[in-house]
Parts: sequence; structure tokens; C-alpha cells
Amino acid sequence: MRFAPPFSVAGVVAASVILLAGGVGQRWLEHRLAEADAAPVKLDRPLATLPLEIGSWRGVDLPLNQRLVDFAGCDDYINRRYRAEGSSESVELYVAYAARPARMLSHRPQVCYPAHGWTPRDVRRERIELPDGRGFDCLVQHFTRQQPDREAAIVLSYYVLRGKHVTDWTEFWGPKWRRPNLSRDPHFYVAQVQVSVTRKGASSLEGDEALLKDFTALVAPAIDALLPAPESSALE
Repeated sequence: MRFAPPFSVAGVVAASVILLAGGVGQRWLEHRLAEADAAPVKLDRPLATLPLEIGSWRGVDLPLNQRLVDFAGCDDYINRRYRAEGSSESVELYVAYAARPARMLSHRPQVCYPAHGWTPRDVRRERIELPDGRGFDCLVQHFTRQQPDREAAIVLSYYVLRGKHVTDWTEFWGPKWRRPNLSRDPHFYVAQVQVSVTRKGASSLEGDEALLKDFTALVAPAIDALLPAPESSALE
């Protein structure tokens, strides 16, 4: 009769140590990868270098709640109010840049405004004509809110996806855009641009659309100049 060889205590201990070390090593690697992916990817020229003077407009920075910044998942952003010189007219400008594009999917007017009590009223695509003859499409969206005060808002928005102007968030919805950017390639990015006006006691902002479009035509080239030029990416 054959007997199974006795277990080697030393062998069992060695195997356990190897398995334990492997588990610890994997967790350490996952932690380091998560840290690398979470660290912001910096632009050569931060968005904060966007001029505070755009044509006849003068801007001031507006603070944002850190919780909102974290939720947006961006690597860089600015939030400003620009006022037309010699006028009471003003617009608010929000620009966010993310080198992990899918992180920006949930932060768009169609989601954020209703989440803060605004009711969508109208959305349509409009054309922005630039001074040099070029142009691009944007979305113009109307919202109203009854509480705490009767208000109306109009938001002009678009994305810059690796140098290309787009209006549809599904352009960066797929698996390609969800991969971690561990190489920290700044060219693999999406930037979100929003220009808005809010009025109290108003039911419509039809007259403000031309104001928003004129300001956007002025500021868009300056924003584009801060974003990485479209070129081949290591994540392609």
C-alpha cells in the first residue's frame, strides 16, 4: 500500500508567505496606480493664465465649492465673471480641463442644473462665428427656477475634445476614454466650456443669446490657445 507523502510544514509556510506577499504586492501596486491616476495632469499654461481682459470685457475669479470641483473630476479649471466695460452686462465663464475625459461625463448643464432645482425649457444647437472666419457649434440651453427666487438662466456650452469642438458628451463616452492616463499625456483630454447669464424675476433670456455668442466668439480662441495642440497620443 502506498501512502501519500507527509505535508512539509516548511513548504506550506513558504507557499503561504508567497501568496501573502503576492496579495500585499498587488494591493501596493493598485494603490500606487490609483495615486498616479488621481494626481492632476498639468497644462503647460494653466487655465488661470486666460486673460482677465477679453476685448472690452473685464473678469474676476469666482470661488467654487471644493465638493463641486471634486465631483467634476477635472485637472484644471477657472470660474469667472466678466463684465462689459461701461455697462452693467455680465456673463459667467466656466472652463474645465481633464486628461481623463470620462470623468467629465456627469458634469454638464443637462445634469447639474436640474440637480440644483432648475427646469430645462429649451435646448438647441447654434453656430459661433469667429473673427477669422472659422466657426463651431455649441448648445444653447434655457432653464428656469421658482425657488428660492423666480429666476431664468441661459447656458451656452461646448467641449474641446483633443482640439476638436463638439457638443455631444457621447463623443467621449466609450471605453477608450475611460482608461487611466498613467502616462500623464496632456494631449488626451477634453475641455468643457460654459458661458451663462442668470436673471432674477425673468421668464425668458432671449435677448441675452446674442450677448453670450458675442462673448464666446471673443474668448474661444484664447481658451483654445491654452489647450494642448491635437497630436498623436500614447493612449491611442
